[in-house]
Amino acid sequence: VDVTIPSSVKSVDAYAFYNNSTLTTLAIESSNTELSESAFMGCEGITSLSLPAGLKTIPRNCFFDLCALEELVIPEGVESIGQSAFGFGGFKNISFPSTLKEIGMQAFANCEALPSVALSGSVTKIGDNCFSSCTALASVNLNNVTEVGEFAFSECSSLTNVESNKLETIGASAFYRCTSLENYVIPETVKSVGSTLFFNATGLKTLVIGSNVETIGAGLCTGTSSLAAIELAEGNANFAVVDGILYNKDMTTLVAYPGGRVETTYTLPETVTVIDAQAIRNTSIEHFISNSNLTSINAMAF
Repeated sequence: VDVTIPSSVKSVDAYAFYNNSTLTTLAIESSNTELSESAFMGCEGITSLSLPAGLKTIPRNCFFDLCALEELVIPEGVESIGQSAFGFGGFKNISFPSTLKEIGMQAFANCEALPSVALSGSVTKIGDNCFSSCTALASVNLNNVTEVGEFAFSECSSLTNVESNKLETIGASAFYRCTSLENYVIPETVKSVGSTLFFNATGLKTLVIGSNVETIGAGLCTGTSSLAAIELAEGNANFAVVDGILYNKDMTTLVAYPGGRVETTYTLPETVTVIDAQAIRNTSIEHFISNSNLTSINAMAF
């Protein structure tokens, strides 16, 4: 079934075409037609989608589960994409407009055929789980994005390349179980890194903490079984790396012990008074030698 929604239609209500499996071609003529959340949710047969230039917002769940649609063109004028708006899509290519500013949580989650993403220069924020479980996603260009939400690329098992030049904040578990990601240099623009950022990123071999990183959440590299050492960019005034192990600058807190370090014995430096949460979790340590100054062992440290 081919459907064209003419400009005379002022609104398409929530769930208007919900689970309509016969719909194959959809064209919306006017940007003045207001789309409601979940309007075309579950239209699994759509193979062609035409949206009008000037459309401002893609509502929540509006085009969720368009699993037969391979080419997605988001028109110029769109500024925001709502939660789960295009989740579970069959997209092999997505064209993002220059007007786009923000992408909501889970907006493209579980789009398992999508191989790459190049965001437009106006996008500054991507929400939690935005591209999670996009299992074919290998390359991402974030351009001017400053904030990446929690679990944004979690379980993107093919991800190997992430480019960014304005990133300031990386949310917790953003690269959770990105098992193909081998090298990551936290950009010099980044100030804050969330907890369990690389949890079970088993392919990670190189991790460099950027020069301006100020805060790092717990469990930075828990389960990184290929990571033998953490590196620190020159000029970082907030952290220290000794023998590939990450501490705060004055070495009073053990921040992260790389999961691929092969030594089975670890002697805690005399200066350390705090072992951060998840700092030594999932490592090869069999013999831990403490010191007389240790006062705190935080949650799931071992």
